[in-house]
Amino acid sequence: MLLALGAPLGKVHSVVYGVVSYLTNGVSVTDGLASVAYTSCGSNPERGTWMLNLDGELVGWATEAFSEEAAPHTALLGVSDFKPVLERMMNGQASPMLGLRGSAVLPEMQEQGIPAGVYVVDVLRNEPLYDAGIQPGDIITRIDDSEIDSVRDLTVKLEEMHAEDHIGITVMRNGRESYTPIEFQVTVGARS
Repeated sequence: MLLALGAPLGKVHSVVYGVVSYLTNGVSVTDGLASVAYTSCGSNPERGTWMLNLDGELVGWATEAFSEEAAPHTALLGVSDFKPVLERMMNGQASPMLGLRGSAVLPEMQEQGIPAGVYVVDVLRNEPLYDAGIQPGDIITRIDDSEIDSVRDLTVKLEEMHAEDHIGITVMRNGRESYTPIEFQVTVGARS
C-alpha cells in the first residue's frame, strides 16, 4: 500500500492511496539502471507526486518517463536507486553526469562478436558524451584505467567522479568489418 502526496489529483496538497501492481528491474535510466514500480495511485508528475509507505517513509516519486497511455498505472522511481545522486544534492554538491542510457552486453551477444562493455542505447543531447562524440551503438569498455564490463561498473566509476573532472573513455565502434577502439576525452557534467 502506498500514499501519493503532492498533487496526484492535479491540485496541490491532494492525497490518494493505492497498491503496487508490478515491478520491473534493470530499466535503463540516465547513467544507470533502476527499478520501476507501477501503482494504482493517481499522479501528476508535472506538479510533483511523492510516494510514501504506510510508515510515512518516502519510497519514490511518480514519473511520466515509463508510463503507458493505455495502462491506468503510475510509474514510480524508487529513492534507493538514486541514493548517491540525492545525497550529493542534499549536501549542496553537484552530482556527476555523463548523459547516456545503456545496457550490458550479454554473453550471448559476446558470442556473436560484440565486445564486452556497456552498449550505448542513447546519448542525451548537449550532455558530456554527446559533446565528446560518443554515439548510440558504441560500446564503452574503459573509463580511465578501469575496465567497464557492466552498467554497475559504469555507475560505480561515476560515483567516484566529480563535475568538471576530465576523464578518458574508450569505446568500441562497429566499423565495416570489425569493432575499432576509439578514445575520447570527456569533461564530466553535473545534473541540474
